[in-house]
Amino acid sequence: MAEIKYDLIDRIPTLSNKRKKRWVLALLRANNEGQAMQNRCVEAAYHKIIAIVKSSYLKPGEVYFERDWKEDSSYGIFNMHSFITPTFSWSLDCTLLYDYEISYSFGDCPSKESILETLTAYPLDRQCKMIKREDYSSFYKSVLRKQPKQFQFTS
Repeated sequence: MAEIKYDLIDRIPTLSNKRKKRWVLALLRANNEGQAMQNRCVEAAYHKIIAIVKSSYLKPGEVYFERDWKEDSSYGIFNMHSFITPTFSWSLDCTLLYDYEISYSFGDCPSKESILETLTAYPLDRQCKMIKREDYSSFYKSVLRKQPKQFQFTS
């Protein structure tokens, strides 16, 4: 099948765009400077939180999973990044409406209140959602079992 192309000014998705990651399409959109700025801020805050968790809350020897999905479509078109520790998970996605969104969850996390307090320093209230997992420990073990070792690190 031939690839359909449209003038970029129209910003009509082409057949090839339908297979692209959402964050790429978000960058291609015209007249979205406010959303683009918000997305840059969300992504920057997301990575700052990871740096804080790594330096302040991970115990020595803890294994965590971290993977940048931006250039990897094997897990879907919405995923951008995942960071999963034995007691805390933090994921960045780009939604159907091109907004960056963070989801997080806690297991039996002794640093939960401190991490939540850290989050309040960043303007993420509309872009952040907490996911309640019935059995976080099983979730974490499943991630380590299913994901390649090259994305598993020790603090």
